[in-house]
Amino acid sequence: MNHYDDGYEVPPCSTQDLRNISDLVRRIFDIDPEKPFPVCEFIEFALYELFDDFKFEICTKAEMREKHGETLPGRHLIRLREDVYDGMCEGVGQHRYTAAHEIAHLLKHEHVPVAMARRRAEHLPLFRNSEWQADTLAAELLMPFSAVRFLTAPEIEDRFLVSSSAARVRFNKLQKEAARRSNRKKRANIMSARFSERHNAFPSQENIMTFQSFQHKSEVCLS
Repeated sequence: MNHYDDGYEVPPCSTQDLRNISDLVRRIFDIDPEKPFPVCEFIEFALYELFDDFKFEICTKAEMREKHGETLPGRHLIRLREDVYDGMCEGVGQHRYTAAHEIAHLLKHEHVPVAMARRRAEHLPLFRNSEWQADTLAAELLMPFSAVRFLTAPEIEDRFLVSSSAARVRFNKLQKEAARRSNRKKRANIMSARFSERHNAFPSQENIMTFQSFQHKSEVCLS
């Protein structure tokens, strides 16, 4: 079963949109993109500044069972299992990612209509899937594009306190993005060259004036 099969339908959102949200969060709270995202401090302090009624609960394993975390965006509530909370505070990459994922749900899905949130997203494009959006925004918060775009996966892992799997996924995704940008640039250059060739095939202004002059002389001769 795909992780994203658990998602629900949300309004469409691109990777760039989510990257912009991450950048905005960093600007608002003056968070250095070159340093690990302060997940623990963000939950325990910053979210209370963003939402007056924000609630954060640390729950036992008996209460959460298989769930590592849970967010109810409309109620401004985040729950973390106690072992996940402890790991997050200790800098464990996997648990930091879980917490960032829940933060992302709160930041992005606060205003999702109830009727939409009740619809499963397994057959929808990923950009309309709540879990994909939360994963993507979590990655942007933890491993900001501007800071990691030229790093290797091991460098991302060491510098930003994320798991090896998260660093590898992030690295691979950015490599694909770079390849798409390169391909778009190549296509644009090809189209530009073709346009230039067609444009150069058009009569020059000098030739047009010569033709117009020839027409005028012809008309004079015929008159």
